[in-house]
Amino acid sequence: MKIAEIFGDYMVIQREKPFVIWGKGEEGATITAVIGEYRGVGSVKEGKWQVTIPPMQATFETEIEITSAGSQEEVYKIKHVAIGEVWLAGGQSNMEYFLRYDHEWENTKKRSFNPTIRMYNCKRLAYEKQEKDVLDSGYWFDERSTAWETFSAPGYHFASVLQENLQVPIGIIGCNWGGSTAATWLDTDYLKVPELKVYLEEYQEAYGLYSKEEYQEAVKRAEAVHLSPEREIEWRQMMYGLTWQQQQVWMEEHKDEPVEPIGPLYFNRPGGLYEMMLQKIIPYGIKGVIWYQGETDTGHPLVYDKLFSSMITCWRRDWQEELPFLFVQLAPFKRWLQCTGEGYAELRESQQRVADTVPQVYMSSIMDLGMADDIHPKKKKEVGERLALLARGKVYGQEILCESPRISKIKREKNKLVLECLNCGEGLKKESEDFSALQVYAKGKVVHLINIDIQKEWINIQLPEDVETPIEVRYAFGDFVEADIYNSAQLPLCPFRGVLTE
Repeated sequence: MKIAEIFGDYMVIQREKPFVIWGKGEEGATITAVIGEYRGVGSVKEGKWQVTIPPMQATFETEIEITSAGSQEEVYKIKHVAIGEVWLAGGQSNMEYFLRYDHEWENTKKRSFNPTIRMYNCKRLAYEKQEKDVLDSGYWFDERSTAWETFSAPGYHFASVLQENLQVPIGIIGCNWGGSTAATWLDTDYLKVPELKVYLEEYQEAYGLYSKEEYQEAVKRAEAVHLSPEREIEWRQMMYGLTWQQQQVWMEEHKDEPVEPIGPLYFNRPGGLYEMMLQKIIPYGIKGVIWYQGETDTGHPLVYDKLFSSMITCWRRDWQEELPFLFVQLAPFKRWLQCTGEGYAELRESQQRVADTVPQVYMSSIMDLGMADDIHPKKKKEVGERLALLARGKVYGQEILCESPRISKIKREKNKLVLECLNCGEGLKKESEDFSALQVYAKGKVVHLINIDIQKEWINIQLPEDVETPIEVRYAFGDFVEADIYNSAQLPLCPFRGVLTE
C-alpha cells in the first residue's frame, strides 16, 4: 500500500468538509481509514484507491490509521494530525519568497514556537525524475524544522494571523514556483480559446528551434549551471536585494550562461506545473487559495483577466467546489535584472477585472510596498497580513474593513472633479503632500491641477476654468509609483484609470 505524498505526520485536515485520502495498492484490496470515531472504506481499482471520511470538527491532536486488507494486511499510521483550516499558497517568486529574505525575519524567529501552524511545500520538479535538491519539500513541518526559513513568507504570515484570530490549527500548502506564468498552472485545454492560444503558439515556436538531440543537450547545459549548489548560494544575495549598480555587474558576469530552453522539460511550459505540482495534491481538502503572480505575464497584460479567470475555473472544476481566491495585485516596480515594469499598469487593470467579475475572488492592493529596482518587495509580512484580513472579512464573515479603497465614480461640478471612493471606512487619509500619483488629462494633454483635497470618501480636484471634456483621470497608473492614500484600515487606494465624457 502506498499513500499520496501529501499525507504524513503533522498534516492538517480541513475541518467541516469531507476528507479525501488516496494512494495505490494491491488490486482488489479493501482500504479502511479511521480518524477517531470517523471512518471511510474503499477498494483498490486499477491499482488506485480513494477513501472519503465524513466532515470533522477542529482538533489539535489526532491520528489516522489506514489498513489494507488484501493478500496480506498492512497498517499505516499518520501521527500528530491536526484538524483546522487549510489554505494553498500559489503563484510565482513573490509567493515563493522565503521567510529568511523577509524584512521581518529576525523578529519572526524570536517569536514563541506555535505548534498549531503547519506547512507543506510541493516539490518544485519540472519533469518526472528530475535530479534536483528538494530537501525542503514533500513533507509537513512546523517552525522547528530547517525547512521553515525557506517557506513562503506571505503564506506563513497569512497562516500566523489566521491562527491567532481563529484559534484553530492552520495548514498552509506552498504550491508555487518563481518566474511561472499562470499558463503553466492550468489544464492546457483552457488555452485553446482565441484569446489565450498565443501561449501555445509561443511555446511551439520556441521548441521548434531545436532538434530533439539539441534540446536534450541544451537542458543538460542549463541545469548544470542553474541547479548547481554554487548558484543556489549565489542567488541568495540576489533575493536579499542588490542595488541597480550591483545587478548590472551581476548581469555582465553571467551574460554568457546558458538559458533554460523552452520545451517539454521546461518548468514554465503550458500546463507544466499544473501537471507536475498541482495535480499531485488534488483533491486534498482546502478552504481556499491565496495567490501572488502575474509578473511573468506582463508580456500579454490585456488577456491576463481571461488567463487568470480560466485558471480559477480549472482549479474549481478539479476540486469540485467554488473555492475562494484571495490574490495580490502587482506592486509598483521599475527594473530588475533584464525585467522592466512595462505592462504592469495594464496587468493590474486585468487583475481588477477578475476581482470585479469572478465570484468569490478578492484582491489585495500593495501599491505602497513596491521597490523601483527590485521585483521582489521585501515587506512580505504585510502582504500575508492583508490577505488574512481579506480571509477574515470575505471567507469567515467577520464584520471588518478588509478591502482596499478604490475609485468608483468621477463627477464634475463646474471646475471641480470629484472622485467618489468605496471601502473607505472612517475616511481616506493622505500620508504626504505629494499628489504626483494623481494625474488628469484633457484631450491627451496633462492638466495642471490647482488644488487637491480629501474629505472622507471623496477626492476633490480643482481644475483650471478652460478644461474641456473628455477628461481622463489616472491614479497610480504606471510601472513604479509612490502611492500613499489609505483607508482607515491602512489599506492603500487601488490604481485607477477612467474617462469622464460629459
